Amino acid sequence: MEKHLTSTFYLSISPDRYQDYYRGSIKWVKVTDIENRVVRFPANLLTAHITHQGIVGKFILTYDHSGKAISLEKC
Repeated sequence: MEKHLTSTFYLSISPDRYQDYYRGSIKWVKVTDIENRVVRFPANLLTAHITHQGIVGKFILTYDHSGKAISLEKC
């Protein structure tokens, strides 16, 4: 079985800013993880993590060896 790769990062997106992601005007999120790697993933993975404060916290992105995002979990 193939072992997946992960990136851990902190994210803080206000509710107002998230509207751009929600409407589809922004389709990708680009972050720098804690190992200083730049990672890009589809913005729709954020939907499960929206709160009244926006999207705030530490996250783990799991992806395959081709770079395709598999999941985004909050730590």
